[in-house]
Amino acid sequence: MAMEISHIWLGNFSSKEDYLDYMEEIYSEDDDAPINKFAADQKVGFYDMDWEESFFDDSQDLRRLVSLGSYSKDYIDDVIRDAQLKNIDSANTFIIIDKNEIPTPISIKNDGYSLMYLGEYKCDTSVLEFD
Repeated sequence: MAMEISHIWLGNFSSKEDYLDYMEEIYSEDDDAPINKFAADQKVGFYDMDWEESFFDDSQDLRRLVSLGSYSKDYIDDVIRDAQLKNIDSANTFIIIDKNEIPTPISIKNDGYSLMYLGEYKCDTSVLEFD
């Protein structure tokens, strides 16, 4: 079952528009062209966007940002701990994707944005979340 183990990134974009542009699906005649800029940075052409969630929140509050993800109760404390270990105390972008979609996840730092790959986290997909 998908999303049982997921990759997570925290990052910062200079604006919400830049974040949306980065994650936007690109339609191309070239079947080998990456599906979006995130895929290009992760060195994959395609991933199933049904198994990816990403969020932008200007508040820079890590707990609030991470809580936006599905199954966040399963990994939020671990993500916050791991972020602190990597000296990340704020972010405006959160990306979670099933581990099978990105074979070799990496951190990225470019002009206007950065994404720190934190690792793999377990998600209990056997229960539905209702808040």
